[in-house]
Amino acid sequence: MIETLTLSDFRNHITARIETGGGRNIIITGPNGAGKTAILEAISMLSGDRGMRGAPMNEIARFDGCGGFSVFAQLSNDTEVSVYFNPGDTNRHAKIDGDNATISDLGKHLRMVWLTPREDRIFIESATERRAFFDRLASSFDYAHSGRISRLGKLLAERAGALKNSADSNGLMRLMNKLPQQVLP
Repeated sequence: MIETLTLSDFRNHITARIETGGGRNIIITGPNGAGKTAILEAISMLSGDRGMRGAPMNEIARFDGCGGFSVFAQLSNDTEVSVYFNPGDTNRHAKIDGDNATISDLGKHLRMVWLTPREDRIFIESATERRAFFDRLASSFDYAHSGRISRLGKLLAERAGALKNSADSNGLMRLMNKLPQQVLP
């Protein structure tokens, strides 16, 4: 659980510090444009994902700021996690307890599931959208799941390419043997 959240040059916040006081449920209120959604997006960045909107990093940096941003959180178990983006960089960077880390390592310390209006139609949309939602859900509990999904997607794309190009049956069988058994019909 997040005890303290500190933002710098994040969307419309020059700086902001929020202390939860150990509360399990936090209510964020304020007028339109006050930065409520920015706070939620900053928290989502700490989960090891691209953020709840998936926006490019230069759009997340404050418009009149230096071109970068940082999000820092002190967790209830005294772990410190942070995400930052420097002007001119192409990707975000992460730190855990002051040491450089990969963005995906953040998922080991802070697990989240987001239910936003995008998920409101999850059971009306296609099966692909439902699978993507449940994969995000599973990844919030098993941070290695997203890597497995990525590898599966690559293998399925290779299979589709082989089928499209009428690969011989031996080549197709070799490709099918690479797939995890639980995804085969």
